[in-house]
Amino acid sequence: MIEEHPSELRADIVRYFPGRSLNEFHRNESGAGTMTWLELWEFYLGLPYDSMTKSAMAGDHGHRRWTESDYLLREILALLQFQSRIAWIAGQLQGPAPDLPPWPHPDLRLPEQIEADRELAVARAERARKFHEAMKPGSQNTEYLNKLAAVRAEHQRLAAERQRSPGGEDPAPPDN
Repeated sequence: MIEEHPSELRADIVRYFPGRSLNEFHRNESGAGTMTWLELWEFYLGLPYDSMTKSAMAGDHGHRRWTESDYLLREILALLQFQSRIAWIAGQLQGPAPDLPPWPHPDLRLPEQIEADRELAVARAERARKFHEAMKPGSQNTEYLNKLAAVRAEHQRLAAERQRSPGGEDPAPPDN
């Protein structure tokens, strides 16, 4: 806890236990701190659910863990937004309905997961771009067109096998 999240623990001790500091745990002139391991552990146990330390240990890298109250308030906001849109649509309020964006949920993914998702999105966008470029009339991207033709031929072959199989059952998948 101290090694993994020292800044969060330091901030929480100062915030929730005024007059105390994580520096008391480390050392004084004699080399021993005035705060014991037991006292530090009790401080940790006394931290609220949404403290920076407990949020970081639970994997919330935004350092803002949502409590049940936060989720409840988000649902109340969503309900009020829904009722407002219904009132506008029903004609009880004048003018166009406003754009009411939903309150975002906290992102609890690890930084590595966020980066992997970003890379996956970039790869998907690149595949979509290649597909659209290859499908344009007069496209010179024969490599991608050949891949598309091979996939299309395999799809047609499997569809033909499915029609020929007795009883309309799917044939056994190929051993790849």
